[in-house]
Amino acid sequence: MPPSLHQIIHFFNFIGSLVCHQRPERTLIIGGQHLPVCARCTGGYLGFLVGYVVLLFRRKDAKGPPSLWMTMMLSTPMIIDVFMQVLYIRESTNSWRLLTGLFFGVATLPFLVYVLQLVPITRRLPVFSHVSPKSPQIDDFWDPWISSKALFLGALICLLVFFVMIYSPAVSSPLLYWIITPPLVFSIILHIFLLPPLLLVSVVYEFLSSRISPSKP
Repeated sequence: MPPSLHQIIHFFNFIGSLVCHQRPERTLIIGGQHLPVCARCTGGYLGFLVGYVVLLFRRKDAKGPPSLWMTMMLSTPMIIDVFMQVLYIRESTNSWRLLTGLFFGVATLPFLVYVLQLVPITRRLPVFSHVSPKSPQIDDFWDPWISSKALFLGALICLLVFFVMIYSPAVSSPLLYWIITPPLVFSIILHIFLLPPLLLVSVVYEFLSSRISPSKP
C-alpha cells in the first residue's frame, strides 16, 4: 500500500479516536482494515447520512412530527441493546450493534431536524431552514412531516448497507473499505465538529440580532 494511503487511513483513525473508544473487538474489519469507529458508532453515523435521503421524501406542507411509531420502532432496539449490555444481561454482537445503530441513525436525524424547528430562535437557521417544516405542530400526529413509508424506505437502505458490510463477499476487498470509510468520516466531521458549532454561532447571532435591532413602533 502506498505511504499516502497509510497517511489517509491514519487520518481516518485519528478522527475516529476523537469520538469513539475504537476497541478492536467491537470494531468491524473491512478489506483488512479496522473502521475508524466501533460497529455501533459506524451504524449511527452512516444512519445519519441515510436520514438525509429520507428528508428528500418529506411532506413539505405537513406540520406534525415524523411518524412517531416508526421512529420508536427503529430507535428502540439500539437503546435496549445498550442497556442490556450495560447491565450485563446480554453481550451484544458487532452485527447487532451495526444494524441497531443504522436504524437509530436513520430514525433520529429527521426527528432532530424537526425538533430544532420547535424552538422559535432556531427556525431561521441557515442549516436546516430549507428542509424543515415552516410551522411545526408537535401534537399534530396525524399529519407527519416524515411519513412511515419514508422511514421504512430509509430502513430498507440501512438493511442493504448492513448486508453489504456483513455478508457481502466484498467485505474482504480493500475497495469496500474506501467506499464506506470516507462517507463515515465525513458524517463524523459534519455531525460532531461542524454542525454543532455552526448551530451555536447561528443561535447566538439570531439572539443578538433580535436584542440589538430597534423595536418597531
